[in-house]
Amino acid sequence: MTATQRHVLLGRRPGWRARLLEAVEESPRGAGLRLLALPGNGRPLVDPAGTFGGLAEPTGVAVDRRGEVYVADATAGAIKRFDPCCGAFEPLPCLGGEGDAPRRLRTPRGVAVSRHDVLYVADSGNRRVQAFSLEGMALLAVWGPLDADGQPLPGPAAEGAWLPWDVALDGRGRIYVSDRDNGLVHAFEGGRRVDGFDGEAPDNPRLVAPTHLATDREDRLYVVQDGRDYVVVLGPDGEFLGRAEPPEALAGRFRPGPLAADPDGNLFIADPVNRRLCAYSCRAEPGAPVRFAGAAAAVEGPTAGLAFDRAGNALATEPDGGRVVRLEGGSSFATEGRLVCGPLDSGLSGCQWHRVVLSGQIPAGDRVRIDTYASDGERGEEEIRDLAEDQWATGLSWTDPDRDEWECLVLSQPGRRLWLRLTLEGSGATTPAIDSIKVYFPRSSSIRHLPAVYRSTPPEGTFLDRFLSIFDTLLGTVEGAVDRFPAYLDADSAPAAKLAGSPGDGRPDFLSWLASWFGLAFEGTWSEDRRRNLLRHVVPLYRRRGTARGLREAIQLILGLDPELCAALPMPAILEHFKLRRWLFVGDARLGDSSTLWGKRIADRLQLGEHSEIGTARVGGAGDPLRDPFHRFAHRFTVFVPESVAPTEHERRSIARIVELSKPAHTEHRLELVVPRFRVGVQATIGMDTAIGGYPPGMRTGEARLGWDSVLQDDPAAPGAGAPRVGGRARLGSAVLGGGPS
Repeated sequence: MTATQRHVLLGRRPGWRARLLEAVEESPRGAGLRLLALPGNGRPLVDPAGTFGGLAEPTGVAVDRRGEVYVADATAGAIKRFDPCCGAFEPLPCLGGEGDAPRRLRTPRGVAVSRHDVLYVADSGNRRVQAFSLEGMALLAVWGPLDADGQPLPGPAAEGAWLPWDVALDGRGRIYVSDRDNGLVHAFEGGRRVDGFDGEAPDNPRLVAPTHLATDREDRLYVVQDGRDYVVVLGPDGEFLGRAEPPEALAGRFRPGPLAADPDGNLFIADPVNRRLCAYSCRAEPGAPVRFAGAAAAVEGPTAGLAFDRAGNALATEPDGGRVVRLEGGSSFATEGRLVCGPLDSGLSGCQWHRVVLSGQIPAGDRVRIDTYASDGERGEEEIRDLAEDQWATGLSWTDPDRDEWECLVLSQPGRRLWLRLTLEGSGATTPAIDSIKVYFPRSSSIRHLPAVYRSTPPEGTFLDRFLSIFDTLLGTVEGAVDRFPAYLDADSAPAAKLAGSPGDGRPDFLSWLASWFGLAFEGTWSEDRRRNLLRHVVPLYRRRGTARGLREAIQLILGLDPELCAALPMPAILEHFKLRRWLFVGDARLGDSSTLWGKRIADRLQLGEHSEIGTARVGGAGDPLRDPFHRFAHRFTVFVPESVAPTEHERRSIARIVELSKPAHTEHRLELVVPRFRVGVQATIGMDTAIGGYPPGMRTGEARLGWDSVLQDDPAAPGAGAPRVGGRARLGSAVLGGGPS
């Protein structure tokens, strides 16, 4: 890498600029990209040794916005909600029981909960859908029985009556109901039927016996048909988009059952026959809306309902066992995934992109393949997705598990903009992980120093350019270290290690090394921001080192206080004890409030009969008794800091540390934490040690004491001020007195 070369960084913090994610996701800790984690490790939502929470035949399952789980129990004719405190499913009040009256249920199957806390139940036995408010369980609507055109019918047994099987909701507020008998999906909005979809298209037959439904984040609708081995994908307005075909491993043996989209938009289809979940990565372009990502044998029995909780874990109902199983992710991964990033704009027309550096981890047997495409013109997302395979270049793979960084040359033709395509392949039990991607440009090799004949005609010139760039890259690492050295001398960019006691990230602690140049030693518990801020201001602090102002500014920096706020208060306050002495000058001073004679208790010097006895303590002394006050107090000071800005022992140690670094060496200090005073109910109780009073009406000589039950009047023109009124003639602390016996 040469000094003139630049780079583009992709990662979690700067962003991946992803244009396509197929079976690829960010890891839960946000460390980087990995293959899609498939549900697995199924365990019952309640204790399997018990009653399975009182479920007889669980069918549909749904999760509300608070994470509460609802299950339709077909045999019991009830909707039950999981109570995590009791570890059981409890029936919803005022709902359920065999019958055809409102609120009664007969063989309920599908359930769904809207973001407005409305519960929709496919009451299949009564051929209707009922809607309830979860707050108060009020019955909001009853749809059906209806015919194929959405017209009301006199009863469930009427000819052409629909058979509602499942309910799904989209982001626009539409409610979809599958009609198994009429081969339709009915769409409701605003409490009424607005449309019906049959899925018929030139390359797709009309729906036959639709059962389970699901929607994704793009409001696409997925429809399962009884007896068909594929899932139909419809657009938000019912247009046919494509199919979710069975995976090759299950061709001819795939029977899709319940399905649901996880919070990241991936589609999961339960296969009750093979007892496994199949994951599909959703794509937006027509003709290929989904792509098989992988499968996990995660369920023990046939599945009748599927949903996802807020944590992204699948919830599957098993009617044969009468239980609901939570399938936690992370036990297995998709076998292949794809990521497309770009466009990366160099700003240079005809730019020859140089190399790509990947950092991460590659388990043994896995690999990451990188392809590139460059163009001077702009390309839309659909154009990039539809590129022919021969238009992608580079085609190199990272397979070495012993390296945490790998690089390759970009073999695409020159172009201002670059697109990257990463294909991750894993074993299913493991996954590659990509932490960051760095792309360097433009390519600047030693070929420019050779005669023009060596770089005139490709591919000869191109090969030589690539060949020399390998050696230039090795040399560039040395040049780059020299180019980056000034950053190590800057408080804002010098690499810093983590806090003491925390896991290291491998970075050398050059920040502490830089601080040592100034004789500054950091505490191991100081955060990186605190250390950088202190080092950033160390020069002006050292100019005022040993002064009260310098000490005050150092404490403000270490505590992260606002200088303007501290100047107004002021905070922290520093009291130098020598300022407490009051001088007496002969002929110019008198005893009183402004001056005080030294007392003999200042230093407690030895004095016969006072501070020592013969035979008990040796009589002695040194120094000058007249200057005891200066020897005792002149080199001491106190730092006053509000307790709220230093609530922990860690903060107080930080203050003590910075005071030691900033004070004169011969001085002694004391830290005082200032706490609020006169807090009613905390440090004062009205009627016990605190009294609220007003100006006394008058006083008599010998019966009143100033400062106790009387005050001197300051305005002779206003006798008899009367009772004080706050907001009128009174001010708290002035006209209204608070106090009592000490």
